[in-house]
Amino acid sequence: MKRLILLLLTFHTYAFSQPLPGKPVIDSSAIVNWPALGAELAITGNGKYFVYSISNKPTNSSTLIVQSTNGPWKKEIPNAAQPFFSGNNKLLVYNIKDTLCFLQLATGKTEYIPGINTVKHPVAGNAQWLAYCRKDTLTLHNLFTGKRSRFNNVTDYTFDKKGNVLLLRTKATLQWLRLPEGIPVTIWSAQDTSAVIKSYAVDTAGSRLAFIAEENGINTLWYYRSGMSKAVIKASNTSPGIEAGLTIGNTFLTISKNGRYLLFQLKPTTTKPEIKDAVSLDIWSYRDPVLQCTQLSNPVPQTYMAAINTDSSRIIRLEQENEKLLTWDITGNHAVLQYDTIGDRFWLNDQMSYRLLSLQTGIRKPLPVTGYTEFYLSPTGKYLVYYNAQKQNSYYSYNLITDSITKISGQGNSWAYKNEFIKNDSPFVSLGIAGWLEKDAGLLVYDNYDIWLFDAAGTRPPLNITNAYGSAHHIKLRLVNELDEFYQLAIHPANEISLLTAFNTANKYNGFFRKALNSSSDPELLTMGPWTFFYYLGDKQVQADHAYSFGMPPLKAKNAGAWIIKRQSATQAPNYLLTKDFKHYRQLTNLQPQNNYNWLTAELLTWQQLDGTTSQGILYKPENFDPHKKYPVLFNYYEQMSGRLYQYPIPDFTRNNINIPWFVSRGYLVFTPDIYYTKGHPGQSTYNTLVSAALHLAEMPFVNAKRMGINGHSTAGFETNYLVTHTGIFAAAIEGAGTSNWISSALQLSGPQGTAQISRLGLYESILGASLWERPDLYLENSPVLQADKVTTPLIIFHSKIDTAVPWEQAVELFISLRRLNKPVWMLQYDNSNHGAWGNDCMDFTIRITQFLDHYLKGAPPPVWMTRGIPAKLKGIETGYRLDTRGN
Repeated sequence: MKRLILLLLTFHTYAFSQPLPGKPVIDSSAIVNWPALGAELAITGNGKYFVYSISNKPTNSSTLIVQSTNGPWKKEIPNAAQPFFSGNNKLLVYNIKDTLCFLQLATGKTEYIPGINTVKHPVAGNAQWLAYCRKDTLTLHNLFTGKRSRFNNVTDYTFDKKGNVLLLRTKATLQWLRLPEGIPVTIWSAQDTSAVIKSYAVDTAGSRLAFIAEENGINTLWYYRSGMSKAVIKASNTSPGIEAGLTIGNTFLTISKNGRYLLFQLKPTTTKPEIKDAVSLDIWSYRDPVLQCTQLSNPVPQTYMAAINTDSSRIIRLEQENEKLLTWDITGNHAVLQYDTIGDRFWLNDQMSYRLLSLQTGIRKPLPVTGYTEFYLSPTGKYLVYYNAQKQNSYYSYNLITDSITKISGQGNSWAYKNEFIKNDSPFVSLGIAGWLEKDAGLLVYDNYDIWLFDAAGTRPPLNITNAYGSAHHIKLRLVNELDEFYQLAIHPANEISLLTAFNTANKYNGFFRKALNSSSDPELLTMGPWTFFYYLGDKQVQADHAYSFGMPPLKAKNAGAWIIKRQSATQAPNYLLTKDFKHYRQLTNLQPQNNYNWLTAELLTWQQLDGTTSQGILYKPENFDPHKKYPVLFNYYEQMSGRLYQYPIPDFTRNNINIPWFVSRGYLVFTPDIYYTKGHPGQSTYNTLVSAALHLAEMPFVNAKRMGINGHSTAGFETNYLVTHTGIFAAAIEGAGTSNWISSALQLSGPQGTAQISRLGLYESILGASLWERPDLYLENSPVLQADKVTTPLIIFHSKIDTAVPWEQAVELFISLRRLNKPVWMLQYDNSNHGAWGNDCMDFTIRITQFLDHYLKGAPPPVWMTRGIPAKLKGIETGYRLDTRGN
């Protein structure tokens, strides 16, 4: 904390300040104290109360707030966490450190129980039950009746997902409590004092239990079903089906969705002893399926998945050597295995093959698909659906009953997804399955804009259920409830009217529609406007960034037609609203910290690029913008960012890309353009966008065309390196963790020493569409270091030695080249940061790049660290922040 305070005071002392009338700029104090909605949110089943949190209120802490959704009642609870409502709408339960609290919503009275070690409740169900431990005494609390039952000597406990069962573990027993009765039944007792239960699994219905008990280092698999008097041993190391040399592991256990199979791990019994006095030698062979460095970082012996039938007790080893189970959610009697002998040799992708395994017979059958793909078992287990990129980019359905395969995506590819930002990329890809209809009545698939219904049986042609409305109106339509309450792919009633999230790619509006899933017609518009409610994350229309939010899926009251939604824009902080029809909204919160500072505005610009095509970008201006002044401009970019037009940027220190509120508040304009790529030419594509954008903004009367700077990180760090070696239009540049030499970078490893370092070759071949030996010209074209002599723009290189994404040597190559050529360049290397700046490092980084940009784009005096440098012997002693009024 002392280091933090020192940095903040130092920045205020040595920052170049220009007096701004009106509101203050966003400074270090604002960032440290900035409040925002927190992660906590819940609503009562009847929709009458909700609870949420505000983070950083007070500073470095949080406050829980529970309030009425239709009245003024509100209660603030500092430092509280983990809230949830009882299913009868009467209680709010939460924690304050080790104190468990029960707030009566009707009276406002609170009961406190201190000294709690752990608290658990079911993740789904009717929110009736709560269990908590004080030392080794567990209390089971019925939140509906208030009844509390106590159990002693409890070492661990868990509910099933829906709250039908509570499991209690003591040192010597495992007890099963069926709810609501709550009568404990001892289903397992240890035969030895050393016996322990290592792992267990309860099925979704709360009627089956599997667990692994270890006694004297030997594991056994046990099984219990509701109604049995005791758990029984299902498998031991000597059971038929467990091969010699393998034993039951104890780190993983699950029950299939249909309850027929227990899935567990087998592990080798022993490892081969090392040779005495052997040399410490790594032998790298071209035959290795995985690089030696990756192998050495994963010394744990391989394990193999197995399954046991709960009725017949037959054990099937699922994974043999080089096999990997892909379909973990077993719904029928089959599983899919990937047969992988290629390892990390991506150039052998076509040799990747797959096998269909019968869990009843153990018979393996090859599947007619190779290369990387995904498989989906239907809800009943009757169909296996997969995407085959090598067969007309189509979906196929394997009827596991009739043993027949049918193409279900029809003729043509009107349903397929195409990357809109890479002009000559592979024509079509799949976004995967978005959901199922009940009883295998169909599966839902997205194209760029619309939603399709495929018939798993293949008897009906594909149906565009949104009637191409999305495509016609440039609106991406996606399901809001893709996942169920257990975060698995949702299964929808065939006649369900689903809520859709919508994003307009032309004007960036966001909103909601609704649509029946079993017919083709235009969806019904509910609301659409200049806000962010909730974006679908399954495609790349909107880029992720730490300072931006994709919004929140609407939170529905379980037993009422009421939803809490979160709405934001560039000028309005995220806040909660209540709606009953998605057309009318009631404001619930009004947190607006930006109103106290010189904030920003955001507008969408469209312009013509150098190649004649158009692109879009966001121009951020300060709130106190004066059209009669001339402003410096910062260009910040990473693939595409115009989709963030109505997202609220949170002030922060710069960690990778520049923090936009920080710089806009200080009198900079910031422009974030969308880059459209031509495969094989990422550098030229960036030039096409950024130079044209700079020329377009230079024509605006309020832009100082001689004071334009650029900044990009990671991929955009390379793009910054390319720009400064191909144009002198920019007055300053900051690149972070970017590649400078595509030949050396492609042949380097990602990841620090001692971890699973991986080859970067595949990444570069996928970007350029060719190997180094097929098209060396492309690798040379995209290697800025070879054009270092063309640089005229002052450059900061930000890269850390322990960067696990882009090797630090890329920064060194460029710095050494520019230093040799006497070009103005500084490299910032932080010992404690990785692929970005963290902790105190990001504050220091923010200070230095602000000083750098203020000097070159505002004419401020440079700091000492730029004019004189900091000798290595003064590392950690001298900051060099002090401004040098003598200049360069």
